[in-house]
Amino acid sequence: MNIDTIIFNTARNNGFSDAVAKNLVAQARYESNDYKSNVFKNNVNLFGYKYVGQPLATKGTLAPQSEWTNPTTPQYYAKYASVADSATEVIKWLYRRENEGKFKVSDLTTAQAYADALKKGGYYGQTSYEYAIGLLAKYKNIVITAASSFAIFAIAALFFLLKK
Repeated sequence: MNIDTIIFNTARNNGFSDAVAKNLVAQARYESNDYKSNVFKNNVNLFGYKYVGQPLATKGTLAPQSEWTNPTTPQYYAKYASVADSATEVIKWLYRRENEGKFKVSDLTTAQAYADALKKGGYYGQTSYEYAIGLLAKYKNIVITAASSFAIFAIAALFFLLKK
């Protein structure tokens, strides 16, 4: 199963619609440079999260000093055991912001709505328009390989019909 599919399925299993799950995949691609960043390669960290003791992560590689909150206190990236754990971290973040009343996860069906929500939650510094453009640019790279349960059932039924 490819990385896009793992992220997409993790999002769907946590209650996201297909559209919102696709935005999460686009976000992961955008923030990890299509899974080529050193932060992803060394820490299975899709989103550049820092380690703050979160349950799904351990302390990973040292972040550059330019990313430290306090210039005299080193910060480390969160290191995850799996892509699904890294995706779950952001899924939980989105649901926490929903519980705070900032937005409804189910409404985040377009790149712009998703980018606006992340911005409202204080997730990034650039404009939401720039972030949405970044997400849209990643849509063309997304490859979801999982077949639906219905498709698998239909193929199996066809196989047995043809076998008779």
